[in-house]
Amino acid sequence: MVWIDQPVGTGFSPAKNGTPQSIKNEHDVSVDFMGFWKNFMETFDLVGRKVYITGESYAGQYIPYIAYNMLETNNTDYYNVSGIQINDPSINHDDTLIEGTQ
Repeated sequence: MVWIDQPVGTGFSPAKNGTPQSIKNEHDVSVDFMGFWKNFMETFDLVGRKVYITGESYAGQYIPYIAYNMLETNNTDYYNVSGIQINDPSINHDDTLIEGTQ
């Protein structure tokens, strides 16, 4: 199990040299996370392992982007997404209302 603060520069995850990176949206968070994850998998010889992405609160915004982009790479060596879990999520209510009524 690995705990990761997202985006970089929040919580206990300072950016390199203390300078915040230019994370502007959820897609940027996803791209940044995927670079970290690939490096992590290689460094600790975990290539090919299953990945379960979990989070709470505002991770309800990030996790769908991260999971989607991992799946889109079609590279199960590094991004073998086997499930996601979001507890007490912050979600986009407009999308939920639109999708929920169709």
